[in-house]
Amino acid sequence: MGSKPTSSLASLISNWKSNKPRKYKSEVIDDVLYVLQHQQDKLKELTSSGFLDKYAWANFDKDVSNNHVIAIVYVLALSEDSQLLLDRLTQDATKFQELFYRVLSLLNEASKDEQLVRFMLLLVNNMKQKMIKKLLAPLFSIFIWNNLNSKETLFTKGDGLESMFLTKLKVYNDSEPSVKENNYLAMRWFYNFAINTMTEDAIPELNLKLIFEIISYLPTRRFTNTILKELDFLASIYGKVSEPIFNLAEYFICYPLDDITGEIRSYDQLRVDVESRLLKLQKITSSEFELSTLIDYPNTEELLTKKELFTTCFDSIDTDQLKALCQRLDINTVSSLNITFDRKYILNILWFRYNSGSNNVINKDEILPDYQAVTKSNNKIDPTMLQTIGYLSTSDFCQRLMVEKKQLFDGSFDLFLHNIINRLKIHKQEKEVKITGSSKFCIQLAQEPIIHETEPELFGNRNQGLTCEVILEFKGVSHTIQAEWDTLKKGSIVFLVGISQKIDMLVPAIVDKVSTTSKNRGRSYIVKVDAKYKTEGFENFNFILRMNQDLSEEIKLISLASHLSRSKEILPLWIVDLFLRFGKPSASFGSNLIEKPLRLKLGSVVKDINQLDHLCNDSLETKSSDNKRRKTNTTTDKLLSLKFPFTIEFEAGSNLITSRNAYTPYYPLKQDKIEYTKNQIASVVYGLLPGLTMIDGPINSGKQTVLTQLISLLLDNFNTERTVIVTRSNKSKESLLSKLSSTDISFATLDSVPNSSLQFELLAEVQQLATDLNIEGTFDNNSKSAIFFYKKYIAPLWSNFLTEMENKGKTIENLTACFPFKSLKFSVDKDSNFQTNMHSAIQAYDLLLERFRKIQMLEKLTVIQNEDEMIKYNIEKVAKVIVLTLDEILGNKLTLNFDNLIIFDASHVSALDFLQACSTQSDSERYKRIVLFGNSKVFDNDSIWSIFSKQQVPLNRLDCQFQHRPEFDELLESVDGIEMQNEHNQVLANPGLLNVCQFINVEGNGEIENLPDNYQNVEEAEFVVCLYMYLRFLDYETKNIAFVTPYKTQQLLIKEVIDTRCSQLDIFGAEVPDVLLLSELDGFKYDYILVSLVNTKKLGPWTEPHNLERVLQICNRGLYIFGQESVYKNSVFSKLIIANGGKLQLVIGEMYSNLDCNRTVNDQVDQFYDMESLEHFGDYIYQMLEKRMKS
Repeated sequence: MGSKPTSSLASLISNWKSNKPRKYKSEVIDDVLYVLQHQQDKLKELTSSGFLDKYAWANFDKDVSNNHVIAIVYVLALSEDSQLLLDRLTQDATKFQELFYRVLSLLNEASKDEQLVRFMLLLVNNMKQKMIKKLLAPLFSIFIWNNLNSKETLFTKGDGLESMFLTKLKVYNDSEPSVKENNYLAMRWFYNFAINTMTEDAIPELNLKLIFEIISYLPTRRFTNTILKELDFLASIYGKVSEPIFNLAEYFICYPLDDITGEIRSYDQLRVDVESRLLKLQKITSSEFELSTLIDYPNTEELLTKKELFTTCFDSIDTDQLKALCQRLDINTVSSLNITFDRKYILNILWFRYNSGSNNVINKDEILPDYQAVTKSNNKIDPTMLQTIGYLSTSDFCQRLMVEKKQLFDGSFDLFLHNIINRLKIHKQEKEVKITGSSKFCIQLAQEPIIHETEPELFGNRNQGLTCEVILEFKGVSHTIQAEWDTLKKGSIVFLVGISQKIDMLVPAIVDKVSTTSKNRGRSYIVKVDAKYKTEGFENFNFILRMNQDLSEEIKLISLASHLSRSKEILPLWIVDLFLRFGKPSASFGSNLIEKPLRLKLGSVVKDINQLDHLCNDSLETKSSDNKRRKTNTTTDKLLSLKFPFTIEFEAGSNLITSRNAYTPYYPLKQDKIEYTKNQIASVVYGLLPGLTMIDGPINSGKQTVLTQLISLLLDNFNTERTVIVTRSNKSKESLLSKLSSTDISFATLDSVPNSSLQFELLAEVQQLATDLNIEGTFDNNSKSAIFFYKKYIAPLWSNFLTEMENKGKTIENLTACFPFKSLKFSVDKDSNFQTNMHSAIQAYDLLLERFRKIQMLEKLTVIQNEDEMIKYNIEKVAKVIVLTLDEILGNKLTLNFDNLIIFDASHVSALDFLQACSTQSDSERYKRIVLFGNSKVFDNDSIWSIFSKQQVPLNRLDCQFQHRPEFDELLESVDGIEMQNEHNQVLANPGLLNVCQFINVEGNGEIENLPDNYQNVEEAEFVVCLYMYLRFLDYETKNIAFVTPYKTQQLLIKEVIDTRCSQLDIFGAEVPDVLLLSELDGFKYDYILVSLVNTKKLGPWTEPHNLERVLQICNRGLYIFGQESVYKNSVFSKLIIANGGKLQLVIGEMYSNLDCNRTVNDQVDQFYDMESLEHFGDYIYQMLEKRMKS
């Protein structure tokens, strides 16, 4: 290690920073190492001076000293830019490999320098890098089992394990001496590291964190966790670490999965394992050691959960007999390790070997140790920190996410509670407590709660619960606040609050029932409380507290994570590894999941063979409409044009088309007049393939158009499959339903009642068809008679028709003469060829068939009387296409059978929400496809889109924007560098406004900070609302306008100003515009966006260009940004300020509803008006209002 340097830091830096760098000296390294070890505040100065690049790394080779290696490790491990430095060093793979094995050598020598461990932790957390993954692979291969005495027994646990081990052994034995030395270091490292950790008197926290990281990731856990179990790691650290940290170790080491296969163990499997292990121990101790205490104990559950009880069962045998028992059980008590096998340690081994995993059996709700207990202990390993590389299962993901959400909730709730207490203004006096303030979230009780005991079902545990009736008085409380309290419903979480002179109490409760009392417009709430609060003194409760919306949402997420953590595997096998961060993307999508050639009908999406060029092999066998085969080279032959529609074929394992030809569909789709781009066609094609498909596009790139066509083709190609479409918000759902409603696609939602009367109309049509065909009989009684009519008469008529066409010849004359259903809307077009007319005939017959399909589906709906039951039955059994929001899934706990899941706005759908959507599937192996639509320009870091994108799942990019404002592109260079083509750009100006986007300067006294990092700006709030009123005077529609601001308090202020200025005036209508936070822009789209920047002293969130990109991605026609020009002139808004910053400029005489207003953005405007200030604009709006009121 370094010794105290004789030179100053400046003198040391001169060795590499001077104009003529000095010759390398190991003494300089020693001096720098001392500085790194004892003066870490100098680290930044050292790294910025270039020590690593210019001296330590530049002079590194295999012969440098250990101090040189450690100095490099210190800089890497401690620097704030460790990731950046690691990326630079790994560019020289040979040198970095040498550094890596030198570090392994030091760790194998039992070095206790924690920076070496930190270096390994850095590498483990960067296993996604190909070079680092290759370096670390030997550390976690089966060859590390060479350290174990019982590897032969382990080989029996899986097919091919022994063969795999022997292959590694042969490679090791045949390798060159230098390579063999490195392989030996790799083989010994984890084994030695585990031993060094467990034999320490004080277990190093960082060592445990590294071990937890390794075994919390399935690919690195497989062989390492086996070593920990054989070393009896848990028994060794028991009592040396805090209980929460030990519980965390037990959680990961005993996690209920098979380490070798990676399969999650079911509850039943776990119970069998635990009970069989205990039974084996009971039999051996009873028959061979005359110890009957275990086998005679009446309560097995207590033996499995109470360690003290278990160990006292061995009191009657001495230590030598315990060692003999261990030998009989193949537990080695003769060890070269620095471990004393005393009685206490042996009992610990027995307990953890025979009871490991018992908590997962006895308590099915067992989750990660409570994070508060962990972080308050001496060892502060937070389980949420172990999310860097992967997860053991979806259940593990949900459990760790739940702990993280609890952390966030507790912090938010503490702040919320603090603010409530301040607002109540509590004064505790000697004889009484006076409360002089108030809060809309905390209402006083009219009387003390009335208590009843309930059945032990609350919170899903065995505790007996309590039911309380609490009565609120709303005397003096506004109707607005009462309305907020009325949003509480069954299942809402509230808190009973007791404020007294001696003690303050807070107890959580779940609302079970709400009713109105006659007195003072009050409310009566029946709430359920856990029985553990029985002794709290309920007579002292005098308030009830409800949470704000943000806290309620956090509670929902915690509950959802808790529920999903106990669910069975909810993802299909072909995607679960990818979700857990270690799967191969190629195994989860496209024709890699095709077992045999797949033919896909493409309807009218493809109108020319050239549109498929980029999806095809170079040379294909192609069949043209004249049914003649020919070879074509797709890169040179642009002449072949096939007629609508197309069918294409994929071979197994290929993502390229291997054949294509024209076809006549049996169930043809309505011809589509849309001209699809090549990338849109590719997205539709890949969406039809099995597995995971990601379709990426910015605003106005046609995602809804692609989705609609995808649904149509899924129905055409796979008409027995069911598809669920999930949107993130109601607004997104409404927009999508509007698109679907313009097509022939039938869909179901939770708020649409299926039309049961439709069946009677269809039956009447069937009877009319029988009359037209001169068939006697009554066929409109019910669905059975109609289906009988189809099978007896219609199907044979069609079959005979097709046979006649084959026998007599495919001519227009024969088609006209033989077509059996003259009453259908079909007529021969003599100017077209036979194929076109036959296509029309089939289409007419398909419409006839659709009547009988609908009759069959609607049969049961006629006997269901309850609307909710009709909707449920329609969604669960009948509908082929179902559209739901995430909130609807969460609130209705649906269980469906479906084949395809489509997530819209997936770039803003969290991984937890994705799992919730998948949990509606009753059989995870039924999935054929999962299709995600998203926007890579704006996505949340915790979204499912982000997870799969980081796993390098290919994106099908929609690279063309329609009806786009090119002016928006000039505001901000693309964050992701994706170049877009623009078609049919918007050229018309916005009526009444000179500019389609503008920065409006708002001078004023600046913002007010109401809460930490939460600001209001009154001038901006008034200004943006004035512009909204102006737009409404010009007949702009409310639904097309939205406000955006970064702060919650400004959002509330804008809503208040809108309410004050507009709500009482009929001319603005009842509809209220959306006021959104920056964090709420997911899945929305508006024509006009009004942005309030708020800050006048600092940029706040607007330092991030990404936030402006988010705004642009929801804006179609007009963007108007309000802020203080002097603050933002050097920000992301600089281009806009330079182009047209300053005063709002109005064009008089134009109306949005005036069809003659055709001014373009490039037209010269002779007369426009500058609004000099808020006061000037406000006066103008007031004059407009007076005019409108008079008229």
